[in-house]
Amino acid sequence: EGENLRAPAGANGIIVSASAQGHPFLVDLGPTKPGDTAVVTVAAELAYLMQRALRQAAIGYFVLVVTGRPQPWSTIVGPGLQVVTIVPSTLPRDGRSIMAIIDMPAAKVPRADITMRVVAPNSTTGVVGVDVHLEQDSARTVLIRTAQFSHRGPIDLGHERNLIAGAGRGPRRRPAA
Repeated sequence: EGENLRAPAGANGIIVSASAQGHPFLVDLGPTKPGDTAVVTVAAELAYLMQRALRQAAIGYFVLVVTGRPQPWSTIVGPGLQVVTIVPSTLPRDGRSIMAIIDMPAAKVPRADITMRVVAPNSTTGVVGVDVHLEQDSARTVLIRTAQFSHRGPIDLGHERNLIAGAGRGPRRRPAA
């Protein structure tokens, strides 16, 4: 009730899950028109957010993560991916599309092509007025909702969970020879 979600599922976009046949389930999270913005809400564990960031950066987006918990995010910082604890007044405009992941309550960011905001699980406010809502409903499945469809599919977060687990350990040292 009150949902107004929009986003196509199709042959392009990022993998958000798998189909019933085991094929990649792709959703284009980008705006539908040039100059437009897309809003995505996510109610999921940190590993799923990290996976979204990595996959969006892999297809050429500049990904800015605004977070109050930079330590676990530090494991994925690299070209096309920046983690900050203070919201910048402007976003870099180098020709790439920008995705802002808001992993901090009430943080406001300058206009990005895609804004992905973390919301509470089972949050009805998280799906009103957005394009895509992603909700992890178990350790191995996610529910994807838009105005056109709803899909529950499997997810594999093993790699990202390992990154998070390693974030608290610091750099590994080689044994002395």
